[in-house]
Amino acid sequence: MTHPTPKANIIRFDAQLDRRDDLRALLAQGAALVERTEPGTQSWYALQSPEQTFGIFDTFVDAAAQEAHFEGQVAAALREQAPRLVTAGWPGVLAGVRSYDVLAETPRRDASPTIGMVIPLHAAAGRADALRDLLVTGAGLVAAEEPGTLHWLALQDDSHPDRMAIVDFFTDDAAKQAHFAGNVAAALQSAAPQLVVGGWEGVLKGAEAYEVVSAR
Repeated sequence: MTHPTPKANIIRFDAQLDRRDDLRALLAQGAALVERTEPGTQSWYALQSPEQTFGIFDTFVDAAAQEAHFEGQVAAALREQAPRLVTAGWPGVLAGVRSYDVLAETPRRDASPTIGMVIPLHAAAGRADALRDLLVTGAGLVAAEEPGTLHWLALQDDSHPDRMAIVDFFTDDAAKQAHFAGNVAAALQSAAPQLVVGGWEGVLKGAEAYEVVSAR
Protein backbone atom coordinates (compact mmCIF):
# COMPACT_ATOMS: atom_id res chain seq x y z
CA MET A 1 0.00 0.00 0.00
CA THR A 2 1.37 3.40 -1.00
CA HIS A 3 1.30 6.01 1.73
CA PRO A 4 0.77 9.69 0.91
CA THR A 5 3.84 11.91 0.99
CA PRO A 6 3.83 14.39 3.88
CA LYS A 7 4.12 17.96 2.64
CA ALA A 8 5.58 21.18 4.02
CA ASN A 9 5.56 24.90 3.30
CA ILE A 10 8.23 27.47 3.99
CA ILE A 11 6.70 30.94 3.66
CA ARG A 12 8.64 34.20 4.02
CA PHE A 13 7.21 37.72 3.93
CA ASP A 14 8.21 41.17 5.13
CA ALA A 15 6.29 43.36 7.53
CA GLN A 16 5.39 46.86 6.48
CA LEU A 17 7.28 49.60 8.29
CA ASP A 18 6.01 50.13 11.84
CA ARG A 19 3.75 47.05 11.58
CA ARG A 20 6.06 44.40 12.99
CA ASP A 21 4.29 44.26 16.36
CA ASP A 22 0.86 44.01 14.74
CA LEU A 23 1.97 41.24 12.41
CA ARG A 24 3.63 39.38 15.27
CA ALA A 25 0.43 39.61 17.33
CA LEU A 26 -1.61 38.19 14.46
CA LEU A 27 0.76 35.28 13.92
CA ALA A 28 0.91 34.55 17.64
CA GLN A 29 -2.74 33.50 17.46
CA GLY A 30 -2.16 31.09 14.60
CA ALA A 31 -1.06 27.95 16.43
CA ALA A 32 -4.21 27.73 18.56
CA LEU A 33 -6.41 28.32 15.53
CA VAL A 34 -4.65 25.59 13.56
CA GLU A 35 -5.03 23.23 16.52
CA ARG A 36 -8.79 23.79 16.58
CA THR A 37 -9.60 23.84 12.88
CA GLU A 38 -7.00 21.93 10.80
CA PRO A 39 -6.69 18.22 11.60
CA GLY A 40 -4.54 17.66 8.52
CA THR A 41 -1.93 20.22 9.56
CA GLN A 42 0.62 18.27 11.57
CA SER A 43 2.77 21.18 12.75
CA TRP A 44 2.69 24.96 12.41
CA TYR A 45 5.32 27.52 13.42
CA ALA A 46 5.28 31.31 13.18
CA LEU A 47 8.76 32.82 12.94
CA GLN A 48 10.34 36.28 13.18
CA SER A 49 13.79 37.38 12.09
CA PRO A 50 15.71 40.23 13.73
CA GLU A 51 14.81 42.37 10.71
CA GLN A 52 11.45 42.83 8.97
CA THR A 53 11.10 39.25 7.74
CA PHE A 54 8.54 36.85 9.17
CA GLY A 55 7.96 33.25 8.27
CA ILE A 56 5.53 30.40 8.60
CA PHE A 57 6.64 26.80 8.52
CA ASP A 58 3.99 24.10 8.47
CA THR A 59 3.67 20.42 7.65
CA PHE A 60 0.73 18.38 6.42
CA VAL A 61 -0.32 14.75 6.24
CA ASP A 62 -0.66 14.99 2.45
CA ALA A 63 -1.15 17.37 -0.47
CA ALA A 64 -4.91 17.60 0.12
CA ALA A 65 -4.36 18.87 3.67
CA GLN A 66 -1.75 21.31 2.35
CA GLU A 67 -4.28 22.72 -0.13
CA ALA A 68 -7.02 22.85 2.52
CA HIS A 69 -4.78 24.93 4.77
CA PHE A 70 -4.85 27.80 2.30
CA GLU A 71 -8.66 27.79 2.55
CA GLY A 72 -8.61 27.70 6.35
CA GLN A 73 -9.10 30.27 9.06
CA VAL A 74 -5.42 31.10 9.61
CA ALA A 75 -4.89 31.83 5.93
CA ALA A 76 -8.12 33.85 5.84
CA ALA A 77 -7.03 35.99 8.79
CA LEU A 78 -3.65 36.68 7.22
CA ARG A 79 -5.21 37.38 3.82
CA GLU A 80 -7.60 39.91 5.40
CA GLN A 81 -4.87 41.75 7.33
CA ALA A 82 -2.07 41.48 4.77
CA PRO A 83 -2.85 44.76 2.94
CA ARG A 84 -2.02 46.75 6.07
CA LEU A 85 0.63 44.49 7.61
CA VAL A 86 2.67 42.84 4.83
CA THR A 87 4.80 44.40 2.14
CA ALA A 88 2.95 43.84 -1.17
CA GLY A 89 -0.09 42.55 0.72
CA TRP A 90 -1.47 39.05 0.17
CA PRO A 91 0.35 38.67 -3.17
CA GLY A 92 3.53 39.33 -1.21
CA VAL A 93 2.70 36.40 1.07
CA LEU A 94 1.93 34.06 -1.83
CA ALA A 95 5.14 35.05 -3.62
CA GLY A 96 7.09 33.77 -0.61
CA VAL A 97 5.51 30.28 -0.54
CA ARG A 98 7.76 27.31 -1.25
CA SER A 99 6.33 23.78 -1.21
CA TYR A 100 8.30 20.70 -0.21
CA ASP A 101 8.05 16.96 0.28
CA VAL A 102 9.07 15.85 3.76
CA LEU A 103 11.93 13.38 3.38
CA ALA A 104 12.50 12.67 7.07
CA GLU A 105 11.78 14.18 10.46
CA THR A 106 12.21 13.55 14.15
CA PRO A 107 9.22 13.20 16.45
CA ARG A 108 8.45 16.51 18.11
CA ARG A 109 9.65 16.61 21.72
CA ASP A 110 7.36 17.85 24.47
CA ALA A 111 8.91 21.29 25.04
CA SER A 112 8.54 24.80 23.69
CA PRO A 113 11.00 25.90 20.98
CA THR A 114 12.45 29.39 21.07
CA ILE A 115 14.70 29.25 17.98
CA GLY A 116 14.04 28.00 14.46
CA MET A 117 16.53 27.51 11.64
CA VAL A 118 15.88 27.25 7.91
CA ILE A 119 18.88 26.01 5.90
CA PRO A 120 18.41 25.87 2.11
CA LEU A 121 20.59 23.38 0.25
CA HIS A 122 21.29 23.28 -3.49
CA ALA A 123 22.58 19.88 -4.56
CA ALA A 124 25.64 19.84 -6.80
CA ALA A 125 25.07 18.60 -10.36
CA GLY A 126 24.20 14.93 -10.36
CA ARG A 127 24.36 14.64 -6.54
CA ALA A 128 20.72 15.19 -5.53
CA ASP A 129 20.14 11.51 -4.69
CA ALA A 130 23.29 11.35 -2.57
CA LEU A 131 22.36 14.50 -0.67
CA ARG A 132 18.84 13.21 -0.18
CA ASP A 133 20.17 9.92 1.26
CA LEU A 134 22.47 11.79 3.62
CA LEU A 135 19.62 13.93 4.92
CA VAL A 136 17.31 10.96 5.41
CA THR A 137 19.83 9.37 7.77
CA GLY A 138 20.00 12.57 9.82
CA ALA A 139 16.65 12.25 11.53
CA GLY A 140 17.62 9.14 13.47
CA LEU A 141 20.85 10.68 14.69
CA VAL A 142 19.13 13.86 15.85
CA ALA A 143 16.41 11.93 17.66
CA ALA A 144 18.97 9.75 19.46
CA GLU A 145 21.65 12.33 20.27
CA GLU A 146 20.14 15.82 20.53
CA PRO A 147 17.56 16.32 23.29
CA GLY A 148 17.60 20.08 22.76
CA THR A 149 16.67 19.74 19.09
CA LEU A 150 12.90 19.58 19.44
CA HIS A 151 11.99 19.01 15.80
CA TRP A 152 14.25 18.38 12.78
CA LEU A 153 13.09 17.96 9.21
CA ALA A 154 14.73 17.28 5.85
CA LEU A 155 12.80 18.59 2.85
CA GLN A 156 12.97 18.38 -0.94
CA ASP A 157 11.42 21.00 -3.22
CA ASP A 158 8.52 19.31 -5.00
CA SER A 159 9.21 21.27 -8.22
CA HIS A 160 13.02 21.37 -8.18
CA PRO A 161 14.47 18.09 -6.81
CA ASP A 162 17.97 19.54 -6.54
CA ARG A 163 16.69 22.08 -4.01
CA MET A 164 16.41 20.80 -0.45
CA ALA A 165 16.29 22.26 3.03
CA ILE A 166 16.78 21.48 6.68
CA VAL A 167 14.37 23.04 9.16
CA ASP A 168 14.96 22.58 12.87
CA PHE A 169 13.77 23.96 16.19
CA PHE A 170 15.64 24.27 19.48
CA THR A 171 14.96 24.87 23.13
CA ASP A 172 17.55 27.66 23.28
CA ASP A 173 20.82 28.91 21.81
CA ALA A 174 22.86 26.32 23.71
CA ALA A 175 20.85 23.55 22.04
CA LYS A 176 21.39 25.18 18.64
CA GLN A 177 25.14 25.34 19.23
CA ALA A 178 25.14 21.70 20.35
CA HIS A 179 23.40 20.73 17.15
CA PHE A 180 26.03 22.40 14.99
CA ALA A 181 28.68 20.55 17.00
CA GLY A 182 26.86 17.21 16.60
CA ASN A 183 27.17 14.23 14.29
CA VAL A 184 24.56 15.31 11.74
CA ALA A 185 26.26 18.65 11.18
CA ALA A 186 29.65 16.90 11.04
CA ALA A 187 28.41 14.48 8.37
CA LEU A 188 27.00 17.31 6.28
CA GLN A 189 30.15 19.39 6.71
CA SER A 190 32.29 16.46 5.56
CA ALA A 191 30.13 15.72 2.52
CA ALA A 192 29.24 19.29 1.55
CA PRO A 193 32.23 19.91 -0.78
CA GLN A 194 31.01 17.06 -2.99
CA LEU A 195 27.24 17.32 -2.53
CA VAL A 196 26.28 20.98 -2.02
CA VAL A 197 26.79 24.01 -4.24
CA GLY A 198 29.14 26.31 -2.31
CA GLY A 199 30.29 23.55 0.04
CA TRP A 200 30.03 23.98 3.81
CA GLU A 201 30.50 27.73 3.52
CA GLY A 202 27.48 27.82 1.24
CA VAL A 203 25.45 25.89 3.82
CA LEU A 204 26.34 28.33 6.59
CA LYS A 205 25.85 31.38 4.38
CA GLY A 206 22.30 30.36 3.51
CA ALA A 207 21.24 29.48 7.07
CA GLU A 208 18.46 31.66 8.47
CA ALA A 209 17.76 31.97 12.21
CA TYR A 210 14.37 32.97 13.59
CA GLU A 211 12.65 33.54 16.90
CA VAL A 212 9.68 31.22 17.31
CA VAL A 213 6.59 33.37 17.86
CA SER A 214 4.05 30.55 18.05
CA ALA A 215 4.18 26.78 17.64
CA ARG A 216 1.75 23.93 17.34
